[in-house]
Amino acid sequence: MRENIGLFKAKRLDNGEEVQGYYWTNELGNHFIRVVKDKDGNFINAIDFEIDPETLCEFTGLTDNNGNKIWENNIVKHCAENKPALVEFVKGQFSIAKYGYWLQSSDCFEVIGNKFDNPELLEVESENN
Repeated sequence: MRENIGLFKAKRLDNGEEVQGYYWTNELGNHFIRVVKDKDGNFINAIDFEIDPETLCEFTGLTDNNGNKIWENNIVKHCAENKPALVEFVKGQFSIAKYGYWLQSSDCFEVIGNKFDNPELLEVESENN
């Protein structure tokens, strides 16, 4: 398990909506995202939402060529190729295995979906291989 000091997002258990914030677990093993900012970026009183841990994604710290945040489990495509690839957290780093390198720069990537809401993007690619 990695340290929970970064920005995370996941789907809420109560309604399936995505929330962004700080990830934590309680002594019973429940998983939460603590939200401290509203959608406009204004600080609010902290609100904890119980989340589905299977949908947990960590922010890579990078944005794509359109300024969108790149998250773990995003599906991205390289500007020189039209092949979708999954952003993964492997051996303590974010990687895009299909392209064979660690994700360190993002100026040639575009986020086109994620594996939870758009799994068909990855299925199409595996059919073409």
